[in-house]
Amino acid sequence: MREKVLKALMQLFAIIIGPRTNNKNGRQIIETFLHQQLRESSVEEYLELFDGFYAHYQRKQSEEDKKEKKLALNSVKVLKICTQINEDLDIRQKMVVMIRLLEFIKSGTEVSEQELEFVQTVSESFFFS
Repeated sequence: MREKVLKALMQLFAIIIGPRTNNKNGRQIIETFLHQQLRESSVEEYLELFDGFYAHYQRKQSEEDKKEKKLALNSVKVLKICTQINEDLDIRQKMVVMIRLLEFIKSGTEVSEQELEFVQTVSESFFFS
């Protein structure tokens, strides 16, 4: 998987995780995904990238007062990322991404409405029913 796609996926995971109190389980899912895609030496680099995106989106969520506006902006970002990587992934890679996203959102205590909407956006962008 190309570097551009992996960076976009790290950003996508960081957006979708939302304001969880503990992202440890989600981070483990990302780490497993990265181990399947990369050499060992590159895994930590992408985990750090994810951590940076995650911290950025956590700060933005705590700064913004209007939930609807934040959700709309993040939805646009998710759609933009999916459009950007859609052409670079084959069907197998898209399936792996979808499975990891589903595992990722399920790693929390509950699946939020926002997480479900983001996964539906990704699914539609990848042309999955």
